Amino acid sequence: MTEAQLADRRPPGPDQPVTLGIDAATLATLAGLQQDFGDMVCMTRPNGRLAYFVNEASEVRRILVRRHSRYHKGPGFERVKMLLGNGLIVSDGDVWRRSRTMIQPAFSRQNVHRLMTVMVQCCDRRAAHWAEVAARGEQLNITEETSDFALELILVSIFGADYESRIMTGGENPFAFLSRDSTRDLSVVMKVRQLRELLMSIIKARRGQTSDAFDFLSMYLGAVDKQGTAFTDAELLDELMTLIVAGFETSANTLNWVWYLLAKHPDVEEKIIDEAHRSIPSVSA
Repeated sequence: MTEAQLADRRPPGPDQPVTLGIDAATLATLAGLQQDFGDMVCMTRPNGRLAYFVNEASEVRRILVRRHSRYHKGPGFERVKMLLGNGLIVSDGDVWRRSRTMIQPAFSRQNVHRLMTVMVQCCDRRAAHWAEVAARGEQLNITEETSDFALELILVSIFGADYESRIMTGGENPFAFLSRDSTRDLSVVMKVRQLRELLMSIIKARRGQTSDAFDFLSMYLGAVDKQGTAFTDAELLDELMTLIVAGFETSANTLNWVWYLLAKHPDVEEKIIDEAHRSIPSVSA
């Protein structure tokens, strides 16, 4: 098929290259493209690569669910792989399918419910800290606080007792830079390498233990594929790095928007406070 024939099959789009980023300007650009060309847009990036903007639910489902094997993650994920390894976010094809099948049972409703106790404990500690700061009449940077909280929550859920005994031994969270440092330079690469060494030591220690601990690490250690084969240490390391980075960042961003929207809608905030007092024992107490 010729280039002209391929071009005829592509969705409509602008003639000029389009610059995309992670900012308000990009949101405005995409909104304008959708208004001008519809829910499927083909555009050229400044580097000459084609990019597609899909804004129609059935087409998104087709790409991500029904025909996901026909679509592969772009070159941008190669840079992510340098930090996270070949975990679920980065992998493709059979590797992705095997990992997803092995990991999925860990996130069943029953398992997540069993982890609720440690999650509530994290919430209680953070709420008590915020109450103390408020009582002193001081201010908090809610974005930083929420990011730190989300990171603590995911680490406790993954490592259980190892969070205090093996990660927080020096009094400082070695993962904290993930929530506070937006740069992606060589120093971050070195810090990630140190984290991977720490995680590998925890993995090897856990493999040598007989424990009834219940956390995501124990569930990942017990996961097997259709042939009964478990994750190797290297595979498990990549999946843990993926779970940490993807797990805390998405939660933190969502919660930050929740705080912002609640501040804008105090009537909704009051309803949520009332429901929390009725439904959550630690809040009612």
